[in-house]
Amino acid sequence: MNTFQTVFEQQKRHFASGVTRTYQWRVEQLDRMARLVGENETALQQAIAKDFKTASQEQVFETLACLGEVEFQKSQLKDWMAPIEAPVPKALAATGHRGVIYRDPYGVALIIGPFTRSLIQRLRYCSIWCQSISSRKPSSQ
Repeated sequence: MNTFQTVFEQQKRHFASGVTRTYQWRVEQLDRMARLVGENETALQQAIAKDFKTASQEQVFETLACLGEVEFQKSQLKDWMAPIEAPVPKALAATGHRGVIYRDPYGVALIIGPFTRSLIQRLRYCSIWCQSISSRKPSSQ
């Protein structure tokens, strides 16, 4: 059996419970992401240096940009979660029907692969659109 299958199934059940749809839950996850990056800033910068052979300024930028991105996402979250009106055919609109798009998380994603994307890109993809389980596979493997 896949090493991650049990964790993946647990996350799917957690997502199906509906708890991940609340504003409070999403803000808590973003706060946890910021705490994770903040507490492991040096280790993340060393990993970036080793994997990408980048200048120290880029390593610092990668971690600080993530913290800024978390704050930006928190400031925009209510707007992103708000339902939006969608156009409907005139015949339906004339009878009082209206279209509304509710932006809910997509589901659970299991991401396993080399660490070739920046931290900020991974943060954007995972924190906004899905509940994710991410495993870093060293690029040397």
